[in-house]
Amino acid sequence: MMQTETRYIRPAAERDAGRIAEIIVTNYRTNFYPFFRNDAYYFDELNVLDMVKEYAQSSEGLRNSAVYDDGIVKGVIRISGTEIEKLYVEPQFQSQGIGAVLLQSDVLTGTAQSETEEIDTTFSIWAKGQTEVTEPETDATVPVAVYVFIPVCLLVFIFLLSLVLVNRNLKTEPILLLSGKGE
Repeated sequence: MMQTETRYIRPAAERDAGRIAEIIVTNYRTNFYPFFRNDAYYFDELNVLDMVKEYAQSSEGLRNSAVYDDGIVKGVIRISGTEIEKLYVEPQFQSQGIGAVLLQSDVLTGTAQSETEEIDTTFSIWAKGQTEVTEPETDATVPVAVYVFIPVCLLVFIFLLSLVLVNRNLKTEPILLLSGKGE
């Protein structure tokens, strides 16, 4: 396992645009394509050349990004205010702590940074112009109807599915099975 250090984190530069685009496109295809199977999007609309434009000179994407660079750009983080918009590590370099180092870094590009805001009390990032730290809501409640409605719907679905399966096996009408006349 390679040793990851925060000294390898630096603001993204225009020269990194191609590498950042490769990392993002590769991760989208590797991690999301198997679930969504949208060939037109993942292999036509999503491409490195268009993604490079997002990180062109003086772009917001470039100003808000930092890279992990130990001689090779291996990961990227993009932050907007206090929100992490993107965090990707080249798949070949994953599980080496690079993502964690990017999360812990204090680097943001293009603007003077003022304060650090804690996120989940574990990781900190620079908050542009943020003067007040707001706590997340901790007492979010879920309506009781959700706890009743979802299980009831699931039971009705299972019941209807079992009727269809019984109908296929017995080759009779489901209504006859319910009335007892199908025997």
